[in-house]
Amino acid sequence: MAAYKYDPLPDQRIRLIGLLPGQRLDPLLVSIFEADFPRHADTTPAYEALSYVWGDGAGSHSVSVVPAGADDITSTTTPTPTPTVSLGANLHSALCHLRLETSRRILWCDRLCIDQANHDERARQVARMADVYQRAQKVIV
Repeated sequence: MAAYKYDPLPDQRIRLIGLLPGQRLDPLLVSIFEADFPRHADTTPAYEALSYVWGDGAGSHSVSVVPAGADDITSTTTPTPTPTVSLGANLHSALCHLRLETSRRILWCDRLCIDQANHDERARQVARMADVYQRAQKVIV
């Protein structure tokens, strides 16, 4: 499967994921979308931030990325091929447990919301992680 390709992220924006609904053992599906994240005014959509241990295996699992706004896609109707992002076992397990059965859940997690291959973006986004966690409706540890 093809790896998901991130678009450049403007300075006053962050990425969020929509964790699509499903049963605990269904394949993971997410949409990745940008949201405003200005310094002083908060127009960012409501989201939950996930804090987890990366672990030592970065590519042992994967998540399929579907187009943003595709809330009606399920694991049985996923268009193929879909691009994927590799995940470690800890994040994969967390997402499987956090997924809701009937509705999308909006989350921020560094592995999926930061282009890990783009060192400049990663440095900028890591520098604002305290704000990302502070503005979250809930932080899940």
